[in-house]
Formats: sequence, C-alpha cells, structure tokens
Amino acid sequence: MGARRAVLGLALGFIGCSSGSGPPLASSNAPCTAGEVSFLQQQGSTLLAVQAKVTGVFVQYEGMPPYTLLVNTDGGTTEAVQVKWSSPLSYGELGGMTGTVVMSGQTVCAGDGSTVEEVASDGASIPTFQLALRTLSTGSTCPGMPLAGTLDVCVDASSLL
Repeated sequence: MGARRAVLGLALGFIGCSSGSGPPLASSNAPCTAGEVSFLQQQGSTLLAVQAKVTGVFVQYEGMPPYTLLVNTDGGTTEAVQVKWSSPLSYGELGGMTGTVVMSGQTVCAGDGSTVEEVASDGASIPTFQLALRTLSTGSTCPGMPLAGTLDVCVDASSLL
C-alpha cells in the first residue's frame, strides 16, 4: 500500500508543471496565413481577430542568445512584433519568451507564461512562429497596466523569400 501512494504522489507531482516560475506554458491558437501576421485576442467571451501583411522580418535563432524575432507590417520602421527568448528551439518546441506586440495601435507586453514556438514552414529559410502572450499588460513601458485576456499571434513570412 505504501508503494502505491508513492507512485501516485510522483505521478500527481508532474501534473501542471512548467519550466521556470509562473503559469504553465501555453500554445498559440492564432491562424497562420502565408505573408501575414495574425493576431487573435480574447477577453472573456469577446474574440478579436486582426491580420496584417508582413513587409519585413528579422529572425536571429542561431548562435548565441538572446534569440530574436522582429516583424514589420507597415513598410517602415515600426515593429508589430518584437520578442526574445533565451533557449534554442526545435520545430514544435515551446520556449518561454518576453517582448511586445503592437495590435491595432496598442502595445501589448508579454508576461509570465508567454511562449514562442517555431513551426515548420515547407522548408523555408524563415520558419513560421506561433506566439502565445499571457499575463498581459499595456503601456509605453513593460510591464504596464494589467490587461485581461490572452493574445495569440502567428507570423508566417515564408512568402517574403
């Protein structure tokens, strides 16, 4: 009987674990469209979906950290997505990240539990990235004023090649 309790205790100990502190890592639910950055924001039962054409992208995901994804959607110098992560990713692997996303003119900061995931993109040299922003805040500096809900983002710049 004592061995059963120990096994059950070990099994329960792994439920809900995540790397680091904060909430468990989450996956993004934003749809992916070639050449676009897609935003899917949820606040309670309200869902807002916005898409913008990718006009420029910079990805540094090899070599020394921090690894970086910068995405431009206006043809100028304003980055709609600016995120960083510290561990190299393999396809389909989630990693914790920090950064900001500008959606509909509002800067949203990524807090604890936010993730970046590199997903296959038909052999393109610029892969598709899924971002799941959690523990949101907004403002000119991060962290800013708390913002309820979640924000998922998909960046597919494969058509720029």
